[in-house]
Amino acid sequence: MTNPAISIFMPVYNGGKYLARTFDSIAGQTFGDFEVICVDDSSTDDSLQILQDRAAGDHRIKVFVKPNGGNVPKSWLFALPHLTGRYIFYLSQDDMLAADLLELTYKKAVETGADAVVPDMVEYRGGNETAKPKSGLFGNKDLQLTGREAFRHSLKWDIHAFALWKAELVKRIGFDDLATNSDEYATRNFFLNSNKVVFSGGTFYYGKENPDAITRKLSVKRFDWCITNLRLLRLMKAHHFDEKEIASFNYDFWGHTMYMDMLLKKYGKSFGPDERARATDIIAQCYGSMDFDLIARYKGAKGRMVKALFSHGRGLAQCAVSIGLLVGTKTIR
Repeated sequence: MTNPAISIFMPVYNGGKYLARTFDSIAGQTFGDFEVICVDDSSTDDSLQILQDRAAGDHRIKVFVKPNGGNVPKSWLFALPHLTGRYIFYLSQDDMLAADLLELTYKKAVETGADAVVPDMVEYRGGNETAKPKSGLFGNKDLQLTGREAFRHSLKWDIHAFALWKAELVKRIGFDDLATNSDEYATRNFFLNSNKVVFSGGTFYYGKENPDAITRKLSVKRFDWCITNLRLLRLMKAHHFDEKEIASFNYDFWGHTMYMDMLLKKYGKSFGPDERARATDIIAQCYGSMDFDLIARYKGAKGRMVKALFSHGRGLAQCAVSIGLLVGTKTIR
């Protein structure tokens, strides 16, 4: 049996109420040369039964069960050896694909030889979709980006990372589970190492209605976002991005870290002692890695204010944010 053109990877945990529509969107694809690798993270609802029922009716669906790991990167590491397609596409249990997505992204990949093909994306909230779908780069789908250009734009979500990836690239660069959202780091690293990045038609519906998603509630796991941003900063330095670009990311990184620091002070009492200590340590690591001289040099009056306020302690800087003196920093997701 020959390997499929595309491996769809879907991690699952207690997603029973979303799986029917997700699978229906997969089954309705106009392109059929794919496999679906489902990794159930020891769900406690009816997810596994739904997966098994779907697999019984479609030989392209394969179901695996792993001990509960609590995050997507661990499921990625489990799934990678089982992904046999020439290309890989990821979707969550509550995401959906337009019927022509696989066909159009695969066609563009073959035509261009690109390592990554980025389709249109719409945020889906139970029938309410965003008014402006993210399409191409600022609406232009005819562009062809270098990996370095795509990396830059992905940092501010000018382009999203729900792409059709060449499997060789994904397996060569790989994943780790150092943070709950290590996949955010990995996909940007994929962009950075891509030969070229192109855009296609076909719409990816990004599910945003799951109230149990890690991104929707405050827990100590949310502080892993800070660790991932720190790793991205180090990646930029390792690949010799220019000082102005590093300063811009540093400034956004500072804004996000400050936001998380303020959340910790406001809600940290709800954490256990170990969780609070871990979150405090992460915040300290991030602040200690920031180059405030660089921020002051390239970010104008706001950058100079950040440096000046921080020289007098974090509390004064937080007050400045609270009263609106330091607005406009881009929150890194």
